[in-house]
Amino acid sequence: MFADIKTRADVGTLDAKIHGFKFPDFQGQVSFFFDGSSIGIYLIAKQPLSETEWNEISFVVSQDIQPIRYELPNAAVNIAPNFREVWMDEHGETHSRNYVTDKNSGHFTVKKFDRKTGEFEAEFNVSVLDEGKGHQAIGKIKVDRWSEV
Repeated sequence: MFADIKTRADVGTLDAKIHGFKFPDFQGQVSFFFDGSSIGIYLIAKQPLSETEWNEISFVVSQDIQPIRYELPNAAVNIAPNFREVWMDEHGETHSRNYVTDKNSGHFTVKKFDRKTGEFEAEFNVSVLDEGKGHQAIGKIKVDRWSEV
C-alpha cells in the first residue's frame, strides 16, 4: 500500500496494547503522515524489533476527518488501524504478514487535527484478527507535523 518509508523522519508516536496477541505492546514512531489529496490522510508507525524485523500499524482517514468519535465501520475511516509484521531474509528481501482489523467493531476517536500544521491526536479501539480470533487493540496517536515527502 505504501512506498518504502525508511528515509522518512519521525513525526510522532503511536502506542498500543494488543490483548492476547503475540505482540502485546506496540511502541512505535510515526514515520509517515501524509495528506494524499482526495485519497485520504495516511499514517504509518514503525516499531523496530531488530535490524531486520519490525512491526507497523497503519491507517487511512478521510480528508474531512473531524475531532469526534467514529464508530466503525465508518466512511471517514477509510482503512481502520491495521497491524503488519515485517522481516528481511538473508538475501535482503522484505516479507510481511498483515493482520486485518475486524471491520464491524471498534471505534476511532480524533481528539485534535490541525490541517495546516499536521498536528493530529487520536485514539482507537479495534479488534486485530489473527487466524479468525480477535485481539483487542487500544492505541493512542500523537503527531506533531506532516511528513516531508
